[in-house]
Amino acid sequence: MNAINSGKTIEILRSLFRRYGLPKTLVSDNGRSLISNEFQIFINNNDIYHIKTSPYFPSSNGQAERFVQTFKDAMRQAKVDFGSRDYKLQNFVLQFRETPHSITHPSPVMFLGSDIPTCLDLLRPNETLYENREIHSAPI
Repeated sequence: MNAINSGKTIEILRSLFRRYGLPKTLVSDNGRSLISNEFQIFINNNDIYHIKTSPYFPSSNGQAERFVQTFKDAMRQAKVDFGSRDYKLQNFVLQFRETPHSITHPSPVMFLGSDIPTCLDLLRPNETLYENREIHSAPI
């Protein structure tokens, strides 16, 4: 974000909430835009429980910090690959969302209700993904 203020933060969160629904809990640091009166009114109006962590104590938000480390490692490794930065970013996001979590087990995309089909699904078709399609084999 170019400008980090409560108005812009609320605008971004509204677009996310429209797409994915309202969360029950929001965990954030004590950033200026996240503790403002305007932001607190927004949180209260949407009945969201707001947990504030210490801004200079990153281990209190371990999952977010781990994701940042994973993202940085992936972008460092992607420097040797061909393609634009946007292509590499989209590739990372797809791979991250479809990979099952080591502790919670389902992949992050499962919060949308179902898995996303990928190129690997073409190697071993799953009946549930292709049940409404007719699969024809090529003549020998």
